[in-house]
Amino acid sequence: MSASLPQPFGRYVLRERVGQGGMAEVFRATLAGFGGFERPVAIKRMFRDYGNDPAFVEMLTDEAKIVSQLAHPNIVQVLDAGQQDGCYFLAFEYVDGVDLFRLLQRHHELGRDLPVGLAAYIIAELCAALDHAHGRKAADGSSLGIVHRDVSPQNVLLSLAGEVKLADFGIAKAALRYTHTQAGLVKGKIYYMSPEQVLGNAIDHRSDLFAAGILLYECLTTQPLYDEVDTHKLYDLVATARYAWPDDKRGRVPEPLVAVVAQALHVSPAARYASGRAMRDAILAAAASAGMSADRESLARYLRET
Repeated sequence: MSASLPQPFGRYVLRERVGQGGMAEVFRATLAGFGGFERPVAIKRMFRDYGNDPAFVEMLTDEAKIVSQLAHPNIVQVLDAGQQDGCYFLAFEYVDGVDLFRLLQRHHELGRDLPVGLAAYIIAELCAALDHAHGRKAADGSSLGIVHRDVSPQNVLLSLAGEVKLADFGIAKAALRYTHTQAGLVKGKIYYMSPEQVLGNAIDHRSDLFAAGILLYECLTTQPLYDEVDTHKLYDLVATARYAWPDDKRGRVPEPLVAVVAQALHVSPAARYASGRAMRDAILAAAASAGMSADRESLARYLRET
């Protein structure tokens, strides 16, 4: 695991480690082809110890099976899955850019605000990805019931070409899932959970849209929705969906976008947007009404400059 890079990994060559979590590490890699052709890919390589845990292996194969059914320009595509050198892995399309967490962190460090139009565009594209995932159907026409359950800044990738892509369906739940998680188990990042998720209640696609509402708020303010470090107090805030707009940020956000955030973050799922498409349309209409629209090219230009 500690061998220097680059190093061969089956059909791939691992070039650079770009991330690491508690269960896996992610590499920028290449897949060699005919006549010197090389395709850039991302390899998520699980730590060897987890390969001995059948439940973990099932979760990994679930991710591959779920994402393989999603074909959308705003969703990172899975290309391969398998085992190599005693390690399970997934291969994804490589997104050359940064994640939303890093972009917001950079703006916070510089004391800068993300332009409102770009904030709206990024989350509108995220909503398009969610709408596709939520709407996927099985061969018999029934809903797959896919819920991402971990919509967070680290899982929203922004390419230098201005693309917005949702990644990491590792804890996604599908109604027709091939394995089942323990009932009531709370997973994901508590800051980006819906009230029903943190309470361990049943969730559906509207829980993902709540998380998208949090990301919209954070893109508009470059601040976290909840400013609380005490776990018990944070749990209460999340469970009741209580938040406030910062006094120094509220004035820069057009009222229509404030209204979008309010609906997305309603404590009752029934009062939120019914679909990712509906939320996307509302975001784009709100930005347009304020004369603050943006597009892929403007995001690409902004990322290159930033």
